Amino acid sequence: MDPNRPALALLLLILGCGHDLRSGRYQLRPLDGPTLDTCNLMPAGTALPDGTLFITGGEVDFDLELFGGSSPVRMIGLFKKQVVGEPDGFTVDGSVGSVQIPVRGTSCIVPFGQIHVTASVVSTSDNAFEGSLTINHDLLANQDPRCPLSCDLEVRYRADLYQ
Repeated sequence: MDPNRPALALLLLILGCGHDLRSGRYQLRPLDGPTLDTCNLMPAGTALPDGTLFITGGEVDFDLELFGGSSPVRMIGLFKKQVVGEPDGFTVDGSVGSVQIPVRGTSCIVPFGQIHVTASVVSTSDNAFEGSLTINHDLLANQDPRCPLSCDLEVRYRADLYQ
């Protein structure tokens, strides 16, 4: 066995070789209306939050500015195993707790929420990906009666690197 092979493998892992997507700040745009929106969290014309992507080898960190840029939701995941003929892709997951969201004209408390993003790199691009964003919130039961017990949102999106 070549004595330099382990060092080369480690270098490739650190550099993220094999994944074409670039790290940086991405603008997310809906491809169409939500496929699921039980609490009208994304009325027509609503923008999606921006996010910052960090790639280290096969690991992906995605900071989604779901509640503003000052406190992004940290999402962590992995690139999927590469298959010849299929686009490169990844999934990331994150969670939130003790946040307030607007639902039906009132502020509702979310003690726990989950966010899941699937992504496929747009072919022939190193600065765009698309997929689905899914948000599931469990809301506090003892609050304003206009607040439901849960809210679910799913929307397809495209993300482009800010230039």
